[in-house]
Amino acid sequence: MTGGSNIIPDIFFVKKEAFKVVLTSYITWNMPYWLKLCDSRIEVLEMEKTEPWYKYRIHGEGHLQSDAGKFEVMNGCLRSVIEIAKRVNTPFLSLQIALVKSFGTSIKPLSMSGPSSPRNFRAIVKYVIDRYYEEVPRNLCLEGIDGFFGNFPSNRVVKLRIPENELILYGKDARVFYNLMVRERLPSTYIFLLEEAVTGFGKVVVANREDSLKAKIILKTLNLPAEVETE
Repeated sequence: MTGGSNIIPDIFFVKKEAFKVVLTSYITWNMPYWLKLCDSRIEVLEMEKTEPWYKYRIHGEGHLQSDAGKFEVMNGCLRSVIEIAKRVNTPFLSLQIALVKSFGTSIKPLSMSGPSSPRNFRAIVKYVIDRYYEEVPRNLCLEGIDGFFGNFPSNRVVKLRIPENELILYGKDARVFYNLMVRERLPSTYIFLLEEAVTGFGKVVVANREDSLKAKIILKTLNLPAEVETE
């Protein structure tokens, strides 16, 4: 409802048995630390509220004002809502977003188990991107995401060959990804998938199990929720 933004601050203490959730969601994939994504459902860490003891200053030269910082935060928010939408269906999405905008997060969202509709996927992706960009920049990543969800769902299949020493980036590497992209030095696999995403696809076919694991990481990094299949 808030476009994937973290409604709970990032300053926290966590018990060591819960740290694996933080490691996966926050440190590895740049999503809210309290978000626990299971195969077909969502759980959250139990949290105890404390009084605020820090202040966050927003200014013209801050992290969010830079192109790389804005892309990094948008990328994590986008991944969060996509992963949630794969597990939770939110009916009357536009109305619910409007209610949260008007009354805040005290409004409890109406949701059902199971994946969201294609229409909701398209709407929530557009909503997140529009929150960060008054005018969406023309770059390979955003053009690929726009094309992918503009044609979502798609029956198109692409075959992928991943070079043996290909650089594998995770959500935490969004700033590295951005810098490689603007310098036109993205690894070939990322360029191929984003160019193919412009016309949409629903499945990626790879040669073996090792490439399957790599492809799933790459697709999640690119925010392209397609299936991966081994030949």
